[in-house]
Amino acid sequence: MSKRTSFASVKSIGVGQDSIQGKSANSNFEPVKLDIKVAQTAVVCLQSTEDTVLIRACDSLFKFADKSDNNKLTLHQMGATDTLFTLTHHENPTVQRNATMAFGLLAAHVRRHLRKIDCIPHIVSLLSPEHDRLTNEFAIYWLCQMCTDYSTKSAVLSLNVLQPLIRLVDELDPDIKYYSLATIEKILDDYHARSVVRELNGIEPILNCLKSDYPQITEAACNCIQKLATDPLNRAVLRDNGGLDKMIDFIGQDDSKDVHVHCLNALANILEDTECLDLIQSNGGLKRLMQFVQDSVVPAVQASAAKAIGRAARKPQNRKIFAEQDAERAMVFLLLSDHDEVRIAACQALAVMAESMLSRETIRNNDGILTLVQMMQKENARLREFSTLAMSNLTQSNPNNCRELQDQNGIEVLIKLLSDEKDTTKAYACSTLANCSTDVVIRTDALNKGIISALLVPLKSSYEVTQAKAAIALSAFGIDKSAKNEILNKDGIIPQLISLLKSNNDEVRRNACFAISVLCTDVTIATEILRHGALEIIRGLNTSDSRKSKFTEMALQKILDSHLSAKYSYLGRLDVNNVTTDGFYDMGPIKEDGKFLTIDELSQQELNEKRAILVVYAREDNSVDSVAGRGKKEKREVEEKRGDGLAKSAADSQDNPGTYKPIIDKEFQMYVNEVRSQLSSLTLPEQISALARFVSDKMGGPINVEDISSFGYEVAMNQLKAEVRSNIIPIGKVKKGIHAQRAFLFKTLADRLNLQCALIRGNYNRAWNEVILADNTKGVRFPPKVWIVDLLHEPGRLILANSTDARLYTTLS
Repeated sequence: MSKRTSFASVKSIGVGQDSIQGKSANSNFEPVKLDIKVAQTAVVCLQSTEDTVLIRACDSLFKFADKSDNNKLTLHQMGATDTLFTLTHHENPTVQRNATMAFGLLAAHVRRHLRKIDCIPHIVSLLSPEHDRLTNEFAIYWLCQMCTDYSTKSAVLSLNVLQPLIRLVDELDPDIKYYSLATIEKILDDYHARSVVRELNGIEPILNCLKSDYPQITEAACNCIQKLATDPLNRAVLRDNGGLDKMIDFIGQDDSKDVHVHCLNALANILEDTECLDLIQSNGGLKRLMQFVQDSVVPAVQASAAKAIGRAARKPQNRKIFAEQDAERAMVFLLLSDHDEVRIAACQALAVMAESMLSRETIRNNDGILTLVQMMQKENARLREFSTLAMSNLTQSNPNNCRELQDQNGIEVLIKLLSDEKDTTKAYACSTLANCSTDVVIRTDALNKGIISALLVPLKSSYEVTQAKAAIALSAFGIDKSAKNEILNKDGIIPQLISLLKSNNDEVRRNACFAISVLCTDVTIATEILRHGALEIIRGLNTSDSRKSKFTEMALQKILDSHLSAKYSYLGRLDVNNVTTDGFYDMGPIKEDGKFLTIDELSQQELNEKRAILVVYAREDNSVDSVAGRGKKEKREVEEKRGDGLAKSAADSQDNPGTYKPIIDKEFQMYVNEVRSQLSSLTLPEQISALARFVSDKMGGPINVEDISSFGYEVAMNQLKAEVRSNIIPIGKVKKGIHAQRAFLFKTLADRLNLQCALIRGNYNRAWNEVILADNTKGVRFPPKVWIVDLLHEPGRLILANSTDARLYTTLS
């Protein structure tokens, strides 16, 4: 420390020797030549009052700091940072210049410390023209390093630093020009700064830098333009100042290939503006750009150009302009590149262009589908991903592209992609296959190649988009009969589909509900879906205000319509269009938190004292025509389909001891044959009344209101349960019954005879049937009305719904 102090004293005395006049020769001090060899010594010299010492010390520290980053940190630890900043205020321009140079080098490594001292305003003041050029240069360099932090950008912007920086962009010194552009680029991360540059007329000077001979300067200018072009008003200024032509001309220069990528990135933002795209097309610049894309031998440039075109094509108006310039052909050409990044960018651009119907045709005509199928088989995962995305858009609502895809063996490739390592690729493959499923030939081909089994992988994905797309694909192919058989045979598909109902994603739940709605047209699948608890989940969704939707309501309705036993248990009502068939049973109403049990589950229960479970199972000759002559072909087809499905289940049950073995209800068969012959010549109202009397006769005859409680049907039901050793009783065996039993028998018989009627459950074991008949009183035809069929007190009587008599019949007196 003593040496440093004396060193500083010597420097101080040396500086002042020229001003000593009139002293005796003995008091004069001879000048000492300094030879600074240690950085610490130079730091100590910064305390000197002599300009020459300060100049040499600052110069030495600058050279020392410029050698390595460790040297910069060493100087800061020696305390040089604050002293150098003080010297940047020095009145001697040379001292100020050298101090600024050394101080500027330290900025990149001591930003945290520099933010603590108020140094930004002073450094900004050093940008003024009256200061030395090196002072300007290293002041800009210091600001450039400090603007890495967003907080510093805001502070610098508030000091109107952009105005001097824009002025310095026009300087001839390339270092000043570069660091000015680099600093502006960082400040432009603040959106407000982009409008400030425009207001200060700074866009034109930046554009002029594209003519620079230095690649670093043109790169920095391109980066500035890229950020400025995000503002619509800035794009207008660029357009008015000929910026588009300048950028196209720059791209066409072979000696600036290394910077073409940055220029194309800037051009991408400009081309998003339709007016700019129109202008560049009218000037022939777009045609030159398309040709440049194909002729360039630099992969990075081709990839950047494809990305720029893809971004600009996101607007429908721009896609039309690109279509006029045959941009689709250029992108297909890029797919033939040997570089994956170029192919990926081309696939992304084609995916955007394919959103246009016209472009889909153009891409196919240029062998785009053939090339994309090849890309979908490459080893690069991202290339497979984006080529599949492009194919998904190409096949949307375009049968010609779907058939072309099949001709190129694309269906098999897509099925393999359902097991791809990337979830997004699986999602795009599902979308593409769903698009193609509208063609029966393609759908059959995909089913033969095992698409149903392959869909299990995307259904199990943890990515919600993939789950949603897989559910849609399953519904698209699930309409085919062979697909439904495979869904039943493939373990895991139905449970996985039902698990998607619990997803927190709205689209996943919606698509899962839609798939269930489609699959439930098959009664066997509907039963399997019920067995896995889908009905309870969907009912829960419908009770939620946030999760309830038209899709959850549709799924619930489809499940219940496909399994009328469940519908009757849950809703307590079967409408006239709900036709019961073999296997329909009534397990009674289900409590709010209860679960519907399949017939197999009910058959496993021990004999109990609960109400008997009524079931109908009687195979009949479907060749016999309807009694009323109103037999509808659709109803018969539905009945046969459901009957066949249940018959298959019955056959399977013989090999599986855990399933219900239905007993052929011969009594019910006799009822059907007997009543059919009785009703053949009657009118519709007469048929209904006659059937009501028939049901009453088979169930113990008419009963007075006061005799219902003593009718004793419960004893008879318990005897039947003991006789068949089961809680499940065929309806034909029931000889004594009241409301519920008679209404059940009436509904099942009416459905076999094609008489439309509804079955409604009330409280306290009440049930009744409703029919819709026109009132032809006094020869005048009135609109149809709903009538309740009396099966108990005056069998055959029709009671007008909502009347006093109807309330007495349907409620407990």
